[in-house]
This record gives sequence, C-alpha cells and structure tokens, in this order.
Amino acid sequence: MAFSEYLIHQCLMRKNLILFVLLLAFYSNAFADKDLIPLLKSRIIELSRNPFFKTNDQYDLASVISNKGNTTDVSLRELYWNTFQQNSDLDKIIKTQTSDGSWPDIDYNDKALSNWDPTNHVSRILYLSRAYISPDSKFYQQKYVSDVLHKGLNYWFLKKPVCKNWWYNQIGIPRFMGLIFLFIEDELSEKEKSAAVAVMNNAGFRMTGQNKVWLAGNVMLKALLTNDESLTKMARDTIASEIFITPNEGIQADYSFHQHGPQQQFGNYGLAFISSMAYYANVFGGSTLTFTPAQMSILRNYVFEGENWIVWHGYMDVSACNRQLFKQAQVGKAMTLCVAANQLKQVDSQYKDQYNSLLIRNLQQQATVEKPMSKHFWRSDLTVFRGEKSYISVRACSPRVKGTEFTNNENKKGHFISDGCTIFLRDGDEYNDIFPLWDWNKIPGVTAPLLDSIKPNPKTDNYLNPNPFVGGLTHNGSGISTFHLARNGIDAKKSWFYNRGVLVCLGTDITSNTGKEIITGINQCNQKGKAVITFNAGRIRSVSDTVLSSSKVRSVWHDSIGYYFPIESAVSVSVGKQSGNWHAIADPYSTDLVTGNVFDLWISHGMDAKYSSYQYFVLPAVSPTQFKEYMAKPTIEILTNNKKVQAVRLIDNSLFQYVFHEPARVNTFAGANFVETKNPGLVMIETNGNGNLIITVADPTQTLKEFKLTVNGRYRSTQSSYNEENNQTGLRIALPQKEYAGSSVTVELKRL
Repeated sequence: MAFSEYLIHQCLMRKNLILFVLLLAFYSNAFADKDLIPLLKSRIIELSRNPFFKTNDQYDLASVISNKGNTTDVSLRELYWNTFQQNSDLDKIIKTQTSDGSWPDIDYNDKALSNWDPTNHVSRILYLSRAYISPDSKFYQQKYVSDVLHKGLNYWFLKKPVCKNWWYNQIGIPRFMGLIFLFIEDELSEKEKSAAVAVMNNAGFRMTGQNKVWLAGNVMLKALLTNDESLTKMARDTIASEIFITPNEGIQADYSFHQHGPQQQFGNYGLAFISSMAYYANVFGGSTLTFTPAQMSILRNYVFEGENWIVWHGYMDVSACNRQLFKQAQVGKAMTLCVAANQLKQVDSQYKDQYNSLLIRNLQQQATVEKPMSKHFWRSDLTVFRGEKSYISVRACSPRVKGTEFTNNENKKGHFISDGCTIFLRDGDEYNDIFPLWDWNKIPGVTAPLLDSIKPNPKTDNYLNPNPFVGGLTHNGSGISTFHLARNGIDAKKSWFYNRGVLVCLGTDITSNTGKEIITGINQCNQKGKAVITFNAGRIRSVSDTVLSSSKVRSVWHDSIGYYFPIESAVSVSVGKQSGNWHAIADPYSTDLVTGNVFDLWISHGMDAKYSSYQYFVLPAVSPTQFKEYMAKPTIEILTNNKKVQAVRLIDNSLFQYVFHEPARVNTFAGANFVETKNPGLVMIETNGNGNLIITVADPTQTLKEFKLTVNGRYRSTQSSYNEENNQTGLRIALPQKEYAGSSVTVELKRL
C-alpha cells in the first residue's frame, strides 16, 4: 500500500471512529433522556424516604427546635421534614381530621404574613404521604391513610386558601404540594391531577437569587408530574443559572449572600440557597442534568468560605440570622446547614473530610479547639474573628450595604441591630432565645440613644449608614473592623482590633443631637452564674442579682469572658431577671410574658454626647485567674484613639494596627519610627523577626484605586520606592476594584 493510500485509510478509520463515538454519545443521551423523568422522580422519592435525622434523639431535637414544623422559619420547618415523624404524631393527624378533610385547629382564614396557619394543612398531608410510600412504615399503602390524604387534598382544592404574602402562594405551598403529588401520583384522579397542576401553576420562571431557585424548583415538580421532559430541563437550567458569583442578588465575591438588595442573608436566603442546591445536586447527580464541576466548586466554596464561617458549635451567629431572630433560630439554622453539608458530601466526595469537619464541629456541640482565623466580608460589612475557643463577629452597614430589614412584621425591634453589633460565642448558646428579653437599646457593641420604645417605620427606615467609611481587614488570624456610624442622630468613629484572642474596642468623636442619653452596649447575653466586678481600688464584688453603675469599675468577668476598662468609664452592670414577649419580636408569636436571667454591660456617654469616647478590652474564654494575670501584664497597648487615628500595638512590637480616618502620621511605630498615610484607610503591620515588614491595607470607602503609605527606614518591594535623603520608604499599593473593592492587600517589605 502506497503511503498516500495508507493515510487515506487511516483518515477513513479515524472518521468512522469519531462517527461511532458521536452515535454512541447520541444514543446514550437518548437512552438517558428517555429514562430521565422516572429517574428524577425516584431520586426525589428516595431522598424523601431517607431524611438526615434518623434516631429518636435527633427527632426530639428537631421536634423541639421547630415546634414540630409549626414555625415561622422556613429552614426550621424543613428541618422537621428532615426527620421521621413519630407514629403518634401521624396517628394524631389521622384521628383529628374532620369529615370534610380539614383540621379543626387550623385557621384557614388566617391573615398572617408569616407562619401562615394553612401551611400546617399541607405539612400534615406531606408527613403522612411520606409514611404512606415508605415500606417500613406501619402506614405503608394503608387504605385509611390514602383516604385521609385524598380528603385533605380535595379540601384544599375546594377551599383554595390564599395568603396575603405572595411567597406562600407561589413558593411555600407548591413546594410541599408538589412532593405530595409525586408521592401519590398513581392514585390521583384526572380531576385531582388537574387541580394539582393548577396549584403548581402558581410558580413560574421569574425573580432573582433564592426566590428564582424556589420558583424553578416548583416548576420542575410540575414538569415531573406532567412528564414534560423539556420543561424539566428548563427548570434545571434555571436553577443552575443562579450558581455564579454576582454583584447583584446571590453569591457575592467574598462568599456572602445577598437578597432583597445589597443585604447580608447568610441565615435566611443564603441558607435556603445552599440547602436547595445540595438537594438538587443529589437529584440531578449522575444524570445528563448534573451540575458542572465549576458549579460544584462555587457551591463548595460558598459552604466553606461563607456559611462555615458563621456557625459555632451548633449555633448560627445572631448577626447572620438577620431579620429571622425566631425561636431556636440559631440552633435550627446551624442544623439546616449540616443537612446541606451532608447532602453535598454525597456528590462531592473528594472533599468529604472538609464536610465531615463541619458536621463534627456543629453536630456534636462540644468544646473543641478551633484553628484561629479571621475574615472580613467586604461585600456585606461583616467581620468574623474565630479563636481557639471563642467566636467574635462585628456587623455594620454602609451606603453600599443595608444593615437589616423589617419584613412580614418580623424584626420589629431591630432598628440598631447592624450598627456595630458585636457577638461573643464560646459554648454557642450565649444568646439562644434571648430576643424577647433583650433591651434593644443596648445591643452588644452598638452606640445608640436610649429610646422609650423602638418601633419600625418601613417608610423611613432604610437601614443604610450614610458614611462610607465602613470596612475591615484580616491577615494571619488578626484583624481590624471599623464603622463610622452616622445615623439615628449619632456620629461616632468605632473600631475593633483583634489579636491573639483579645479584642480591643475603641470609640471616639461620639456626638449626638437626639436629646437622649447615649450608651455603648458591651454585651447582653444569657446569664450564667455570677458576675465578678473589680474596682480601681482593688475591691472585688461578686453579684448575681443587681444593677450597678460606677466610674470606678476596672473590670467585669462573667461566663468566661473578661471585660477590662483601661481608663475611667461610666460603666453599668445589670445582672438578673429581664422580661418581654415574643410578639414584640415577630407577629406570629404570642404576647405571653417571658422572663429570664440576663447579663447586661454598657458604658454611658451622658445626655447628648459631645466628642465622647470609650476604650475596653474583651478577653473571651478566660478564667478569673487568667483574666487577672492579663490585666497585670497586658499584651496590647492602645496607641491613640482620636478623630484622626485609632491604633493599637502588641507590646512585643510584632504587630501594629491602625485605622486612619484621614491622612495622618503616627510616630509610634516601634519607638522612633513612624507610619504615615496619604489617604484614609486601614493598615496592619507585622514584623517577622528578621527586620522585614508584612503590611496589609484596605480601603473602607471602596473608592480608592491605590493606597499610599510611608514608613521610616529602608525597605524594598515591587510597589515601593526609597527616599535616601529622608530615609523613608514609600508604598503605592494597587487596590482591588469592582466587586473586590474593600478587600485587603498584603505586601512584604524586605529590610535593606
């Protein structure tokens, strides 16, 4: 065979091979697509038959947390769905149903905007229908159970309850109803199936973020019910279309989550988002609809670089819950994240160790030693400092980020909740269900007026802070958070400095025109044992039921947290009973009085403060002896706290932290040296023992293109220049832009 003939033969063979591969792929996909609808239906049924919580203890926990699914919080309602309902609960559902298919304890004319009572009708049918299709259940394929299910459905079809809140009509009810329809699809009459499709038609492809995902999921359930493969694929693509980094609603560049505009929603829509995506990753996995590797990477990063940061020992951070400060919200939301992590672990098994670590740390709810790390979410004005045995977060708002929201008559007291709220966790339960007991004028970390009452006004409350100087930076576990408060008739410069497990809180230039007393809350948490107060003269007083105000208080210790006041301050301590009611927090709850013991600590700045200030240290996770030893020999020194600069340093000169509210020079860097900026911003300087400097900077205003900084001495980096005449090294550090504006940059200066 001539060489030319050989080449032609090889090309034909290769062409045939390619054709064969293409035909194989086509027929494989055709076969897969042919089986797609039955496959997805079976996946959904199997996932429903195998909830996350399986033991009686786990049922008891989910039952208590969610009030057996009768809760305002959607994530807690679904938490109850993720356990097996007890036979006694299901028997009660069956026995209490009336002849027309309704239940006498449900208000079908309920006008509530959240925790809408008719939802319980659908939930009961859902719980019972799962048992009906589960072979190991005593209710499996029982005729009397089928009768209850059909009566319940037909009552709903006849009554057609409608909620004033669109969410229930288009999302909440179709989500649960769609599952019921699939569970008993073979038993639905033509009339019932037509009514079922009408219920599902309330959903459609629209909206953004998690609302878009919920709606598309409901469309998919309708598509499966009607065996519409094309619509099923459209629904999948719509769901998957939200798995991307966006400057709008959805996953942000820092792996926080926004919904309802530029607003942090870790515990609400963000939690629902990752729960939905983990579920769909299992539904679609291994089919032609499976999420792409890039999409799985984004979901994984959202868990580990986002949600994972704001849970601690089985409790979600209060600030991450946003408006949903419901009963058992912190526990329920952390457990919901665990359900999502476990589901993702099944389809993202390469990273199972990381998922298991998250599960162990939060499900066991026991004391563990954590890896110290810190992160500032620049897209959401939230800073998190995680120590070996403690968790601290600082939450703020700006012209860029809404601090919170008042929606569906929820979060009725949260007017100040994002004005520097500082949360301290060790066990995790420090604030569990404290919200009706809280004095909402004295939120931890917040500088605010003492108002006679706090009432939301949706027409005037936009929860934005007009001053843009709000931000933070972190590096090697240390960090800074800053907040120029300029709302509620108060102007104040507030900064937090975190190093080696110690938080230094500085406030300056505090001025008010409210005509009210201005205070800075330090902490307000569930009381655990006595508070130990030390006065300047050395006198020590241990109290469990008292209110005390004194300018001579040097320190306070309570529940393994020490609070140290290096300068004379008007400190007040309240330890004892406080009362309130849950209805004052959110409408669905009762007005019944709730009473509990609360530890409350704050500083008063007097009536209409003028250029007031504060300084205090917080040492979480210390014994009284350790706290006393620290006060005798502090590791941190406050360098300055004025309207231009707030700064601290480690005593051993290994780290310096600065908040420059305006360009300034500070002659306190390692003795005779100095640091000077040509612009406002945050600076952290670390020394590594060989004379080099590690410098981290950030622009809280998120407007600068570069950061200009000068230090004394001769150094070199790719972004520096040395002035021999003045023995100064200047830096011009390029700053991140667009959705990364506000994030920090670290450079190393090498000593010459």
